[in-house]
Amino acid sequence: MVNACSDGEETSFCLLKNECFRFTNTDRPVPILAAGLSAVRRGYLRDNVRSILSARGREGFPC
Repeated sequence: MVNACSDGEETSFCLLKNECFRFTNTDRPVPILAAGLSAVRRGYLRDNVRSILSARGREGFPC
């Protein structure tokens, strides 16, 4: 079932070419926890965002 929009009516559709196919495993997958960014990448982002924010209001700043 699918909703075309949040307040729309539910519609049934066939996603698979073979309508006889049925999923046999109905267990939910095990969630994988994201490790996040490495310390090097966090530092790189932090420094670049800081330099962009400090440039606000200067001549030639794009925003």
